[in-house]
Amino acid sequence: MRNRELSKDSKIYFETQSCGQDVSALSQDSNGVNIFPVELVLHIFTFMDVRTLCKCARTCRLWTELAQDPTLWLRLCVSNTQLEIVTTSLPTWAKSWKQLFRFCFESKNNIFTPGQLKDGRGTFTWTNGAKYEGDWKNDKENGRGKKIWMDGATFDGEWEDGKFSGNGIHTWASGSRYQGSWTKHKRNGYGRNVWPQKDIYEGEWFEDQKSGLGTYTWADGRIYNGYWKNDKRCGQGTFVWSPVGYKYEGDWLNDRGHGFGRFSWGDGYYYEGIWLNGRRSGKGKYYSPNGRVFAQEWNEEREFNANDRGDLNNEVVGDIVESPKRKIAETAQSNGTMEIDVYSRDIKKRRSSASDASWE
Repeated sequence: MRNRELSKDSKIYFETQSCGQDVSALSQDSNGVNIFPVELVLHIFTFMDVRTLCKCARTCRLWTELAQDPTLWLRLCVSNTQLEIVTTSLPTWAKSWKQLFRFCFESKNNIFTPGQLKDGRGTFTWTNGAKYEGDWKNDKENGRGKKIWMDGATFDGEWEDGKFSGNGIHTWASGSRYQGSWTKHKRNGYGRNVWPQKDIYEGEWFEDQKSGLGTYTWADGRIYNGYWKNDKRCGQGTFVWSPVGYKYEGDWLNDRGHGFGRFSWGDGYYYEGIWLNGRRSGKGKYYSPNGRVFAQEWNEEREFNANDRGDLNNEVVGDIVESPKRKIAETAQSNGTMEIDVYSRDIKKRRSSASDASWE
């Protein structure tokens, strides 16, 4: 199929979403074109090349709509070897297969050579093997296009003055992949990044760093949902250790719990208090499933360990400060049989089999 034959009719059809006023004026039954079932017409269209399909699209309103069927343009994209389309998945930037066909077809019309001023749509290959297909302006990538580097890295999306700007998908040679918003080669705005080890971050970015609200999911199942600043967890957020079920909810600073927060063990027990750089500091409270509350004071120099639910020396975990059975506990204490021992022994029993929780 010759490009010259394609361009004349393709241009007419590409530039319109319908046949315009002339086509609208045609009767649905003019020339008897609509005596065939829609399914039969679509099947006949599958045997047409783009030139014939574009002519049929100008016959009547019904055929105009049928000629825009995605399956027809998918077939044209895949079957036309000139376009070098080898995928059956529509790129995220393309609204339709027809748009993809137009983009690829028009970019093939211009093959720029070294020293030639690049304007409009076209393809250029650098001496280092990198190749770009798409829009150009003032000798730079401007508009929409795809660039492939020799190491396998690619960028498919919007460009401005030779830099990623707008929405696009960038795949690094290492296997990392980012899809989202860009500004001058940097991730800015909302986007989703997947790393080779299968870690995933989806949320807000600023100057190529995680900043704002976002969710990071580790390959081992751990999840953090909250605020970020300069690639670190900072502000309000929730971190869940899976599959053990530990959870921290509260303030963060530089990837550590810092400020007021709650740590839950997933079995009904939880601790609330002040945290400094990932460590419990000052006074805090333990809460049990049956409603008892235990006070505990901490030295911030003591490293946090999820297995450690308090100072178990002498089988005592702080003081009972609130309880539905406060009077019973006081009576037990006066008799020398501390009800809290039951709680502390239960903790000690589970402590040996619990897993560590790291902030990393």
